[in-house]
Amino acid sequence: MVNWKQDMVLGIVLLGLSVAFYSSGIGYPDSTFLFPSHLAPILGILSLCLIVSSCRRREPGQELVYWQSARGPVLLVLLTAAFILILPYIGFIPACFLLSSSIFISLGYPDKRVALAVGLFASIAIYLIFHTALDVSLPMGSLWTGE
Repeated sequence: MVNWKQDMVLGIVLLGLSVAFYSSGIGYPDSTFLFPSHLAPILGILSLCLIVSSCRRREPGQELVYWQSARGPVLLVLLTAAFILILPYIGFIPACFLLSSSIFISLGYPDKRVALAVGLFASIAIYLIFHTALDVSLPMGSLWTGE
């Protein structure tokens, strides 16, 4: 028998996918939006059924979420949201450095100097690969450009 927690996570992911699928198709013409407008609600209803069935299969008194084990993923989501918010202001290299270094440090990497060095190297390497080699426009940051 499949673990009820795996079904819970799968149901939540599928529910999010159905919402994203529906909302991404709203801007298309009616004939193109016909398929997502029928498929997304069906996927949403089935994912809700999976969530409800996984809740019913758990043992009484057992917690739905163990907060100690959820600390890492929640922290990663918050750090990524902060990265998205500060990216236009401080630019790609400093924001990527802060994100990667804080991920290493917050998830318990023992040597902070190595975490900072890896964050700096990764942000510069990613910038050089995408901006220089692939010619992808990355934000420089309004703090540095004066805009």
